[in-house]
Formats: sequence, structure tokens, C-alpha cells
Amino acid sequence: MMPVAQSITTYREKSNMKRIVFQTALVVLSALWIATSPAVAAGAKVKIGFTAVTGFLAGMVAADHGFFAKNGIDAELVPIAIGTTIPSAMVSDSIQVGGPTPTVILQANDAGLDIVFLTAATIFPAADPAGFVARFGSDIKTIADVKGTRVGIPGMNGFLHVMFRRYLKTKGINDSDVKYIEIPFPQFPDALKSGRIDAYPAVEPFYSRAIATKSGYDVANWFEGIPDGTLTVVFAATRKWAETNPGLVKGFRAAIAEATDFINDPKNEKAWRGSLAKHTRLPPPVVQKITKPNLSVEVTPQQVQFWIDVSKEQGLIKGDPVAADLIAK
Repeated sequence: MMPVAQSITTYREKSNMKRIVFQTALVVLSALWIATSPAVAAGAKVKIGFTAVTGFLAGMVAADHGFFAKNGIDAELVPIAIGTTIPSAMVSDSIQVGGPTPTVILQANDAGLDIVFLTAATIFPAADPAGFVARFGSDIKTIADVKGTRVGIPGMNGFLHVMFRRYLKTKGINDSDVKYIEIPFPQFPDALKSGRIDAYPAVEPFYSRAIATKSGYDVANWFEGIPDGTLTVVFAATRKWAETNPGLVKGFRAAIAEATDFINDPKNEKAWRGSLAKHTRLPPPVVQKITKPNLSVEVTPQQVQFWIDVSKEQGLIKGDPVAADLIAK
């Protein structure tokens, strides 16, 4: 018969072993639960492609000030020179989220790429200035003088190109009278000075830089006539990625909303200007003069329908997409 002391010791050892096994099981089960939970799925690396304009300020601030991280997103901002290349970068998984303009999304979908809107970035009315900037010596005094000139644009059939053509039409100018040359935003002031292009429909932060450095002069506000609430730039993803990662979509939207609130708080002006300078690589004195953009988060079917109508009018798409179906659920 086992002595009492030895029996107690054996009992304790067995109890300790059971406790260890139980605790180990809890750790394993917890790890399995975490690994399969939406929170961890949302913690995956997400590369976000953007062009260096003020429209993507909320994304810049969300990355720099912890809003993506707070919502479980390990974000990496990827600068992209030409916005029209963003859909193909998303399809190839070089980036998971991108900042194309609405017309680029619609054209990509018309070609079968299946891109969906995640959030808005900015909308009209534009808070910051924009202008048709002409080079000195071009003899462009009014918008009517654009006939026969070389106009730079950041991407063929992107937002600026489409809306500038729309603007020319309202002024009775034939779009075929203009030669368009793709020039990324940061390069257009130098392209003006060198004479490679005669003019550029510019937006911030590069409009102010071009005027301040005397790379060109303002001719006209080509934004006039664009309806309030019109989407300018947005965040988007492939439908496959959005449907596979609902936790990421939810976290992304929350981060952009929180960053937008942060930017709209006057006490955070220095912080958001710092992010803008960092990601656009513009000198702080230039960034200091830039007006805070008109930020927005929600995308509505009505906003998407406006761009469907414009795209069909200009012959950019052949299909008849349903606006509500193009917004990620």
C-alpha cells in the first residue's frame, strides 16, 4: 500500500500535469481562434497605392498616426506615378488597395477587371484651388487659346483628363484640337519650363507649387461647373479581395473615417501638414500654403452613377454597370 505522503505527492503531480495540459490546450485553442478571427485577418499586410495629391490625405494620416494600426491593418503606402496603372497593380496583387479615379475604375471594369469602391477620399466642391496652368511664352491667354497646344495630363482617361474634356466641351472647344501628353503630377512644372507641354490642368499640391515657382501662370478654373458631391478620388480594391477580406474592408473604412475626423480638428493642422509634406515630398513652405481638401468617406450609388453617365457620354465604357453593385459591401 502506498504511503500517505507519497500518495499526496502523486495526486499533486497528476493535478499539476492536468492543469498544465489544460492550460496548454487553452493556449492552443486561443491561438487557433485568433488565427482564424477577423481581427487577425485584418492585421495582414496591406499595400495601398496612391498618387501624390491632397486627395489621399486621409490615407497618409491614417498610416502616420496609427489609425490603420488601431483598426488592425498593417498598411504600407506605395507611391504610384500614373493613376491609370493602379487597377492592374491591384489585380496583380502588387498592391491590395489603390486610389484610382472613378473613371479609371469604370474603364477597368468595362475591360473585365472587377474593381469595387471602398471609400471616398475627396469630393466637390474642391476646398483647394485648381487651375489650368500655362507655360510662359505659350501665348495662352484664355481657354480658347488651347487649340493646337500640348496639354499634359497625369493619366489618359483619368479624372483630370475626363473632366478637362468636359470643361472644353462647355466652352465650345473641340477636344480633338488638343494633343494630350501623359506627365505625372510631380513632373509637370519642369515639363512646362522645358517646353515639353504648353499647359496642364493642375490640382493641389502641385498647382500652388507651379505658381509659386513661376513654372507657369493661371489661365482658368477648369473645375467650374462640376456638381457638388462629385467624387474626385477614391480608395478601391478588386471585388475578390474585398469579399475575401470583409474584416479588412471594415477596418479600412473605420481608419479613413477616424483620420478624416482627425484632419478636420483644427488642433491637428500641423500633424496633417507633416504627413502631406512627407508623402508628396514637397517643401514644408509649399505645403504650409495648401488648403485642407474637402474630405469624405461614404460612397453612394448616386455619386457612382454620375461617373457612369460621364464615361458613357465620352465613349469610355460600352457596358451598363449598376452603380450600387460597384460599391464593396
